Amino acid sequence: MTSARSPRLHRAAATLIAAIAFAVAGCSGTGDNAQTNQQYQAGVGANLRTGQVQLYNALAVDNGDGTATVSTVVVNTSDETQKLDAATATPTSGGDPVEVQTAPAIIGPGDSFNTGPAATVVLTGGGVKAGDYVTLTLTFDQAGDVTIEAPVVTRTDTYSDVASKPGGTS
Repeated sequence: MTSARSPRLHRAAATLIAAIAFAVAGCSGTGDNAQTNQQYQAGVGANLRTGQVQLYNALAVDNGDGTATVSTVVVNTSDETQKLDAATATPTSGGDPVEVQTAPAIIGPGDSFNTGPAATVVLTGGGVKAGDYVTLTLTFDQAGDVTIEAPVVTRTDTYSDVASKPGGTS
């Protein structure tokens, strides 16, 4: 009788071992760099996901006339209203800061604001073109300075809702 059970027992043990090996194989070798541990950023722009004021898909759209319009979604995660007071920009490749024209923007607690359609921040001093990166600093009355490195992109249909002139005009 023991000989009849032995093949069944061996098959069951082999099946169990195979199942365990299969299950464990998906867990090995991933560590802290597992794809599921990485933030996915599909857009061209840069994201800043920390602090009282966060920036999403930050980029500057080259207007083709020596200016570039900053387009980013500003998210106020604080309990206080945030007012955009000023902005500065410097090419990451070096050089002098770029002149920036800034319109005030007020973002309520828990609210967001897209700077692109109103052309709230426009780089006017020249010196940046599509393919460049700029270090952009937005200054808020409560949160202070928020800095991000943002790409300068070519104006295409994708950016048709980003105004090329202050006040939301194209």
